[in-house]
Amino acid sequence: MESRTTYLFNELKNKGLYLHTGTLKTFSGNDEIFIRAVSTKMPRIDEFIIKATHARNTWREAFLSEFNASTDRTFRWIKTIENNPFQVLFSVENFKKISFAHIGITFDSIDKTFEIGQIVRFEEGCKGGMTQALLLLCEWTFNNFDVPYIFLKCVAENSKAMAMYQRCGFKETSWIPFFKYRKNDEIIWQPAKPEYGDVEERTVLVMKKYRTV
Repeated sequence: MESRTTYLFNELKNKGLYLHTGTLKTFSGNDEIFIRAVSTKMPRIDEFIIKATHARNTWREAFLSEFNASTDRTFRWIKTIENNPFQVLFSVENFKKISFAHIGITFDSIDKTFEIGQIVRFEEGCKGGMTQALLLLCEWTFNNFDVPYIFLKCVAENSKAMAMYQRCGFKETSWIPFFKYRKNDEIIWQPAKPEYGDVEERTVLVMKKYRTV
């Protein structure tokens, strides 16, 4: 599976491909959603980086690492994913090919399946677009890889995100306590409990979507 993963992921990134040539209507019926593999050479990459950086700062507390994002740091993050043969980041775009969100997928070498992540909306609009993007990525994954399930993680207090994942067929399977660490100017949440000091805790849900066919 590893060789097939690296081949398909590299094809997506090197050619800046969409998952397929079709489009999906949003719930509002007035837009179409496209999902394109992100690379540092793709068209409008500077615009994408600015939007992703702004969203990272706006929703900082929703992540398991909290820091002041910059466009340089976002560029390096995208470059790291671009160079990782087991990971792809996708730009979620409307019919004008304007990006309004991103979503990613990573091969999990332990469970031999895939984790969906980096699900971040930049701006409002395209009602139902994120749901359609997630459904499309799930469909593509099951069509290309013989895995019994795929999974994602969600901070328990993010009820809006959890509702969307449930609409897409994900079900809660386990709960993991994460604990707060400080490193320089960053906050990092990890499952290992600190040995001293005040302990802040938050719950992270693991949600799985199982193959139905």
